[in-house]
Amino acid sequence: MNKKPPPDFDNPAQDLFMWSVLTNRQEMAKLFWMHGKDAIAAALVANALLHAMSHRTDDTEQHLQIGANTSEFMNFATGILKERYRKDEKKAHSLLIQDMSQWGKTNCILIAVKANNKQFISQTACQDLFNSIWMGDMTQENGTLRLLLCIAIPLLIPVLAKFKKKEDGELASDQTTRSRVEFQMKEKSKPPLLRGKTVWSLEQSQSFLLGKETKDSPGDEAKVHVKIFCGVEKFSSFYQAPVVIFFHNVISYMVLLCLYSYILISKLGPKLSTEEIVLIVWVFTIFTEEIRQACTMASRTMRTKLLSYISDDWNIVDVITISLFIIGMTLRSIENTHTLEAARVVLGVNLVAFFLRLLHIFSVHRELGPKMLMIIRMVHNMTYFVVILLVFIVAYAIASHAILYPNTELSLDTLIAIFRRPYWTIHGELMLDEIEGVQECTDIAELYGNGTLPRCPTMSGKYFVLVMKGVYVMMCNILLLNLLIAIFSYTIQMVQDNSDMHWYFQRYSLIQEYYNRPFLAPPLILIVHVFQLMRVIVRKCLCCCKKCSPPPRRNSFFCHYTNTKGLREWEGLIADMVRHKKELADQENIDNRVKTTATRLDQLISKIDELQEQHQAVTMEDAQSSPSQTCSTSEQKCNTGVEPGSTNLGKRIENIEIQLQWIVESLKEHQLGASWAKS
Repeated sequence: MNKKPPPDFDNPAQDLFMWSVLTNRQEMAKLFWMHGKDAIAAALVANALLHAMSHRTDDTEQHLQIGANTSEFMNFATGILKERYRKDEKKAHSLLIQDMSQWGKTNCILIAVKANNKQFISQTACQDLFNSIWMGDMTQENGTLRLLLCIAIPLLIPVLAKFKKKEDGELASDQTTRSRVEFQMKEKSKPPLLRGKTVWSLEQSQSFLLGKETKDSPGDEAKVHVKIFCGVEKFSSFYQAPVVIFFHNVISYMVLLCLYSYILISKLGPKLSTEEIVLIVWVFTIFTEEIRQACTMASRTMRTKLLSYISDDWNIVDVITISLFIIGMTLRSIENTHTLEAARVVLGVNLVAFFLRLLHIFSVHRELGPKMLMIIRMVHNMTYFVVILLVFIVAYAIASHAILYPNTELSLDTLIAIFRRPYWTIHGELMLDEIEGVQECTDIAELYGNGTLPRCPTMSGKYFVLVMKGVYVMMCNILLLNLLIAIFSYTIQMVQDNSDMHWYFQRYSLIQEYYNRPFLAPPLILIVHVFQLMRVIVRKCLCCCKKCSPPPRRNSFFCHYTNTKGLREWEGLIADMVRHKKELADQENIDNRVKTTATRLDQLISKIDELQEQHQAVTMEDAQSSPSQTCSTSEQKCNTGVEPGSTNLGKRIENIEIQLQWIVESLKEHQLGASWAKS
């Protein structure tokens, strides 16, 4: 029999940490968190797990407790990141994208994105990292106008475009790096770096994260030579920057929309025109790009790749858009008048979908990006509202039509007529002429059956349906529509209050998309796709012969640093410092001080109760031990046997009462008595 392999406990602190988080043992989880590795990643994982647990519990008290624990781990993650970024920007960036094998070969950025952690992504360190990746090897000083001029006139790139300085040479050895980390942690008085003058480039970060050791002088730091980009490198770096790729795709997409609109208005005839052939090739290149995106997902199996691809709403829009285009062109290829009209309708709807895809481009803008989120959320709110509105529409539509036009034969035209009037009434078209019968009509079935004249409404319907319409308009136009406006206002306010946070999180997906895109825009992107396909085939053939794996692609969102020990030690020191600051803050917190004082008072009161019980027990025992004693002379002589013990207990009680009185007076002096009384 095959025995099961023993469980893997290579990292017991992490396993116990996960168990403590899942069982909601907060203090134990913090203990194992401090003894584990990758403090930020562990705090983000705990935050994600606790956030999911809070939505699965029905207990209100437990929900509040889990929410407080979630916020605590979130504060740990952001506090460590802020402190690390204040001390060293480059290493803070490297730790954000450091590949961590014990957390599933992921990094802090990806953990936060998968958990929809907008608060962590909106931190300054994350946004500076995204800005650096977005601009490529260019500095942040390159504005939109300067980039557009360089795109329009490529000869201006060496003159107008400003690039970051490139550092060449080997970095220090691992031992020197560790000593430098310890020195920076001890250097408390060092001022923070200026945020606006970060000159960290992608090539710089890659060479830093590789952690190469010097061969000539392993004990000393190697010299770093600063070089300036030459002309060829400037052109290459300019066209490979994600921001430039984004502008190229925007320009290409605008040209596509103009071409599509021109064809749909003027060139969609029985014969296939040259413009339509160009449009078909253009859309085909967009289709190949979507296939490339689906195949290059981080998942391993094709099924999980497809699931990851359709998890993005804009990818679903792309699938619908391309599918409508294929259906429209298929109908257009059939030589028939009716299919040509159907193709014209389908392609018209497809053009609307292409224009809606243009909204995704607005997410890069700081003001327009949150507006797109508002629109998406308001559409979701309107979906629930339409369900309520349909109840009123269907009820009024059937009742009014049955009263106005009884015994009508059921057909498609009848269904359209039933719901046409109530729907347009919401938009202000009352159609009173049809109800009151002012226009020419007939009651002869043959005439209104063949469409010669409209049917006359009944006499009772002329009066009763008007009353129904008044109530219907009052409920829909006044009550329900104002309710929808109030819901929209609340949604807009919720997004507007955290607009920056939403935009910071929203632009990550856009930056990642255009970072992974080829540098050529459609339709020229097909050249890159053919080249990439040939390269993959050649590498597969070579690797099958040599039994090797293809080299990994450079990715600025994932990096592996060889000297992980020094980074983790540095991270652990900062985690200890952040935890210590939080403990001091908790101790200084007034509420915690009041709770601590109240707990001590409860303990003192319980001790007084115990002393009183002991005093009564001793008195009873002494009274029972001398039953023959009489109190004939005086009461003082009768109590001589218990006087010493009772005197000591009395003194102790008096001392405790004095201490309690002093505590209460101290609380009043520090204005804590009222807070304690309320709690």
